[in-house]
Order: sequence, then C-alpha cells, then structure tokens
Amino acid sequence: MKKFQGANGLTETGKFDAKSLQKLGLGSEVAGSAAPRTPANGTKPQLPRP
Repeated sequence: MKKFQGANGLTETGKFDAKSLQKLGLGSEVAGSAAPRTPANGTKPQLPRP
C-alpha cells in the first residue's frame, strides 16, 4: 500500500485512508477533502447526495 500511495502522490501511511480509496476508485468523491462546514444559519450541514 505504501508503494501505491507514493506512486500516486499520497502520504505513505500504508493505511487505506479516504484519499487512497479515491485513487483506487473505491472512495467517495468528497471523503477526506475537508471537514464538514456549519452553514451560516446554524442548521446541521447537509451531506452531498450521490
């Protein structure tokens, strides 16, 4: 896994993290990109719909 991560410009942790799964074509498009943000009106953040 570390070899794969290094070859794909990822941090070589050896773990199946969100960015590694994305590169493998198995992860969500938004997973691991940023923490959810709270909207300005204070309601719960909405998850992206597939």
